[in-house]
Amino acid sequence: MFRKRHLFAIIVGVTLLSASSSPVALGQGFEQDQAEPATTATLGLAGHSWNRREMKIELVLEQESSFDYFETRLGDVLDELRSNYQIPIILDASVTDVDVDEERLITLDLSDVSLRSALTIMLTPMHCSYVVKDEVLYIMSQDAEHEHLYLRVYDCSDLMSHIGEQGSSEKLLDVLRTTINAETWEVSGGPGSVAEIGGKLVINQNSDGHRKVAWLLKALDREFTDR
Repeated sequence: MFRKRHLFAIIVGVTLLSASSSPVALGQGFEQDQAEPATTATLGLAGHSWNRREMKIELVLEQESSFDYFETRLGDVLDELRSNYQIPIILDASVTDVDVDEERLITLDLSDVSLRSALTIMLTPMHCSYVVKDEVLYIMSQDAEHEHLYLRVYDCSDLMSHIGEQGSSEKLLDVLRTTINAETWEVSGGPGSVAEIGGKLVINQNSDGHRKVAWLLKALDREFTDR
């Protein structure tokens, strides 16, 4: 059976991340993850159907960054990020719905934070967010980000074998649906879905949901592997 004490600690971690105004930083919440350089393994990406170029962007988002902007055009900020981090960034048309364009002035002074957190801090007051899709980092409105769903396959065969209980797949689905943005799953009237086939989870979720799913599956896998 699930060890309640450890599962509670994992769920609390996900709950705190869900309550945060920023998208979850994959691997955040465990001291050993924070001490390690970001890799596909520490981010929970290894073994899942992430495009290689999209994996690169997710890793770049974990790099340390510093923002020092005073009344700087958003277009110029994005140009600098493209140059410094060598990733493609596109300003999605949906930002016009929240009165944002390349002329929006940015004032932000940050240091020693991940690029992921810095972007979130910059974009949230503008009611914007970001999505990694089609090998590009898109800046879009928060409403557009929440509505944008895409399929991803997660190989959970090892995790299910570690759990080793009859009905383990359904237990895992219940954990995901109750701890990761619960209102977004179809069982709660949302658009997101998850199904299991042959030890693999097929999940249709938004970008924030996928980041949290990857983090939680990595945490669970580590918990049962370290028994």
